[in-house]
Amino acid sequence: MYKAAGLSDRFQMDPQMRLPRRPRFSEDYLLIDLGEAGLLVQGAEQPELFRGKAARVLLPRLLPLLDGTRTVEDLHAALPQVKPALIADTISLLFLRGLLEEGPTAEDQRLFSDEECARYQQQLLFFGRYTDVSRASHNRYGTQGRLKLTNLLLIVEGAAGPSIAAELAKAGIGQLSILPATADQLVLYKEIAALNPFCSVQVLDPALMLEQEVGRYSSVVVVGHGDDPERWGRLAHACRQQGVSWLRAIYQSQRVEIGPIFSADEGACYQCFLSQVPAAECSQPAATLATEASAAYIALTIVMEISRLFPTALINKVRRFDLDSFTLDEQPILRLPRCSACGSATQAQETLRLPDDLALLFHLETNHKWEAVALKGHQIHYSAQVSNLTMGAYKEYWTFPKVALPPLEELPPVAADLGAVLAGWRPTAPERITVEHLSQICGLSARWREPGTLPYRFTPSGGGLCSAELYVIGWDVAGLDPGIYHYDGARHRLERLREGDQRPYLRNLIAVEELIDRSAMAIVQTGHFYRLSSKYGPRAYRYVHLDAGVMTQSLRLLANALGLRAWNLGQFADGGLAELLHIPPLQELPTQVVLIGC
Repeated sequence: MYKAAGLSDRFQMDPQMRLPRRPRFSEDYLLIDLGEAGLLVQGAEQPELFRGKAARVLLPRLLPLLDGTRTVEDLHAALPQVKPALIADTISLLFLRGLLEEGPTAEDQRLFSDEECARYQQQLLFFGRYTDVSRASHNRYGTQGRLKLTNLLLIVEGAAGPSIAAELAKAGIGQLSILPATADQLVLYKEIAALNPFCSVQVLDPALMLEQEVGRYSSVVVVGHGDDPERWGRLAHACRQQGVSWLRAIYQSQRVEIGPIFSADEGACYQCFLSQVPAAECSQPAATLATEASAAYIALTIVMEISRLFPTALINKVRRFDLDSFTLDEQPILRLPRCSACGSATQAQETLRLPDDLALLFHLETNHKWEAVALKGHQIHYSAQVSNLTMGAYKEYWTFPKVALPPLEELPPVAADLGAVLAGWRPTAPERITVEHLSQICGLSARWREPGTLPYRFTPSGGGLCSAELYVIGWDVAGLDPGIYHYDGARHRLERLREGDQRPYLRNLIAVEELIDRSAMAIVQTGHFYRLSSKYGPRAYRYVHLDAGVMTQSLRLLANALGLRAWNLGQFADGGLAELLHIPPLQELPTQVVLIGC
């Protein structure tokens, strides 16, 4: 559930959530009045139900005005009896739910004539309903414009070729070059150019030296009855050398196999692909119906990928569509670290080595792929799930004894100059570390900045989810009994997990045990992997360690500013330390140990 109240104020502080200048609500949506239950919008990515008084009273008056010709100021003037803040919040909520696009702009009018708009009328209506799914384009014309500005090379064999080319031409591909497999197929493509006067069609000679030509095109699609490793391998090399992405598609009697998209500088290459998926053997479809179904599916996929109407689904992925059962399955394709074409290997026979390559393989697979980035992905920060994660971003041990820390407001401020501390300056060291020092180190790094509000703390973290938890192992801190404590940043207090001097256990767990004798306490950081993975998926493991690095810097700077010494250690026995802290495996993991002494 999403609430409109206050949403426009939050958007104003977020440069990635800019509302349309002239918002347009698609005329192709179906509105269903459910009375007291609200207003239902059908026809978007998913049904949207709006509830509340504004849904019953304001939306029926506001939606007809959202035709792409009025600014927000014009809407205020048209509805003078409605508070401007309510209109702004309502528009913000519609935008958040993917129901608004930008109205026609001057650039759109220069790009498309009235005749073109009339030809693509139904397609533009469809694009208008879904443009905001990926937010790759500002409106329906931007989506259609991606097709118009595409210079596509279609390399195709078999009976499905003319149907695929015809659908692409009718969809509005600006420049379409067709390369048939053999000269006797040239006649099949003669009538394609007549299908759309706004599409430039060229049929190429099959004897063309393909490797020298791919650089002229913005995209390449290869369609066949099966893989041709030798020919397609040369094409893949040429595309990679000339910075052109290409898409692989196979159609056979029972299935269509499409993908992956081979990017020029991201993701797996064709050689990586062949080492994971056996090359599809040639098998021509016998039935005309199967051929037409295959052609329609391939053409639709090409249009969706080029237009970016939906987030791309074929980067490092193969999709198989069974024509008999109408079922769909996908297989991920890994970029192999030792691939001689796109990896680090210099010899073709080098392959993946496990477990040696696991870390690099993980990084390659979790790197952001530019071609797969969806601008709308940013608004996950506004989802109810993430809001709940943020509000619950601090761990608490409910049944363990609580130990109060001196309030930060009652302690002298840490007045050291940051630049001087970074340069190595430290004030005079105190004779002994006290609980007041501990309060300042933990509080100024991991406490809520304003207790009782959203859990924003002094040290930033990925998505504001505060993945770094602090555990204090103290043995010589004045005012604190020896033991293991968890720091509760929401309430600025400690929770005692174990009593007694833990140094005998700690000596067996860290790599530089002589530092223990020079320290009074250890602050063990853990990363709450489960909390981050709920939002970021596999990339959470990377963010856990980034958060740990930032928190380590905060702890060391604060310790040095108080005249203390701090040593951070990354070499320790993970399992033993996790067992000592009693943290749940796979959900939370030790990331850093910071030893602090005088």
